[in-house]
Amino acid sequence: MVQVIRELVAGTSDLEILGEANDGQGLLELVEPRKPDLIILDIFLPHIHGLEVTKIIKANYPHIKIMILTKESDLECFFHAIYYGADGYLLEEDVESTLSTAIDTIMKGKTFISPSLHRHLPEVNVKEYVNQDGYFRPLSQRLSDREKEILTLISKGNSNQEIAFLLNISIKTIHNHRAKIMKKLHCRHSTDLVRYAIQKLPLFLDFPTGGLNRTSA
Repeated sequence: MVQVIRELVAGTSDLEILGEANDGQGLLELVEPRKPDLIILDIFLPHIHGLEVTKIIKANYPHIKIMILTKESDLECFFHAIYYGADGYLLEEDVESTLSTAIDTIMKGKTFISPSLHRHLPEVNVKEYVNQDGYFRPLSQRLSDREKEILTLISKGNSNQEIAFLLNISIKTIHNHRAKIMKKLHCRHSTDLVRYAIQKLPLFLDFPTGGLNRTSA
């Protein structure tokens, strides 16, 4: 995907790549000396994930435009990115056909949403993603403390039997909790739950419990 972006940018006369980074920390170190107008980054960066990088950059360099480029069509990641200040959310499947339009839209001060993702937005129950004050909150905040504890243990690779032993509760209780967690997080399969626990839970653990609106990012 990086090579595709290089080729698309090379074919556009008014765009220039000022630098590339392999992880979140490296990207942050490039911002000050390179002073880019636009940053394109993925969510799952090593060391410092892309959502945290977005938050840091927007707090210190609010004029820099940020576009999330990812294969994640998960709406929770999308809402999180936008409310942390991302100016656009582009899915990899739409890159070749819409990258130029996405950049142009963002640089004009508008928010760009990937066409493939945009088709799903009318179906979203927005109330699931906001608190009573209208601020965004991750789905994981709908979990009870016990459910979060179980999900954290799942993220560490513990089996149902191991979790039951560690928490001193029955296997049946673990199964009941897992079913409730899967429903709240919109996980259709056990593999979805494990993936959420490993990849997404760390993104949302430090999210403010009161929610977040875009102006407070």
